Amino acid sequence: MRRGGTRRDTRSDDNLGHTRPGRPVRQASLREHNLGLVLRHVATAPRPPSRADIAAATGLTRATVSALVDDLIGGRLLAEVGPAPRTGAGRPATGLVLAADGPAGLGLEVNVDYLAACVVDLTGAVRHRIVRRADQRPHAPGDVLAAAAALAAAIREAAAADRLAPAGAALAVPGLVTTDGLVRLAPNLGWRDVDVPRLLGSHPALADLPLTVDNEANLAALGERG
Repeated sequence: MRRGGTRRDTRSDDNLGHTRPGRPVRQASLREHNLGLVLRHVATAPRPPSRADIAAATGLTRATVSALVDDLIGGRLLAEVGPAPRTGAGRPATGLVLAADGPAGLGLEVNVDYLAACVVDLTGAVRHRIVRRADQRPHAPGDVLAAAAALAAAIREAAAADRLAPAGAALAVPGLVTTDGLVRLAPNLGWRDVDVPRLLGSHPALADLPLTVDNEANLAALGERG
């Protein structure tokens, strides 16, 4: 039996119910949560959703969704597309998609016989790719990483022409890598205990980006899931 009383409209709480009980909620944290909620919904929607679609799916108010979408468009994370298809009456609503320009990911790979760099946009499309084929085994780790950083500089210049701005970088290596990016052993390259973040992160092309270093198979699996 349902108890009597006034039913509380949870939509006006802008997803406060998704936070952990007993913990104070900072307004900035709530806003960041809701920005991520809207962005994830657009990224996973089967078709470009409208602002009203997002409000209905997330439980946020339409006014809140509109403000969040405006911020995400201003940050070049979302873009508007042609009116979303409608089945009912009324004017078609504008759809939303992940922006094809703006923030992007920078990928680097060091392997035995080549170096590679790529830039991937938010939609997952590889927009730029450079491969330099050469045997890396005769070279010291610092020299190999300097060459990889030079590729990063070249591909960032190409990406900038398409209004793509890498927000982070990842380096794949064929070896055992610790959680802090130290390459313990890469036998095919002859590397042992190479501090990749220190050597690579000091290069001007990468100094302004957060850097992840991992085994090539781990990053390949992550890319497949994405």
